[in-house]
Amino acid sequence: MVICRAKPATSGEPAGNDDSIAGRICPNEKLTIMSGDAVYMIRFWVKPGSEQKVLDWLDGGHIADVVQQPGFLWARRFTLEEPDDEGWPAFAMLYGVESLEALKTYFESEAAKGYGAERAQLGLDALLKMDRNWGVTALTVER
Repeated sequence: MVICRAKPATSGEPAGNDDSIAGRICPNEKLTIMSGDAVYMIRFWVKPGSEQKVLDWLDGGHIADVVQQPGFLWARRFTLEEPDDEGWPAFAMLYGVESLEALKTYFESEAAKGYGAERAQLGLDALLKMDRNWGVTALTVER
């Protein structure tokens, strides 16, 4: 799954005004999306049997909503191979962000608080174990 976003502005064009692309889930499209100086990583484990409920919430709008927040550029969701010690399946989210400052602003935003409240209201907190990390690009190697 790739989350699409509007193309960055070129000289004289406004950025991000292509609503037909922004935030849409774009299957079967290949995009180079490793832009941004910062990343936000969420590794999470889902209680066995609850995977569909959690993934439906993520893929049903949450991921696209986060990518629409100021400073966010792209997102990818991964299925990881190794479960935790209790057999809970593992997944990860990786978000590209313009800067750590943009990410810190997001952490303090009403949107971020709202996502936590929504997750709790839907009963997802009891179905998840999460580990969050963030940082800046230290090295890029391209083929």
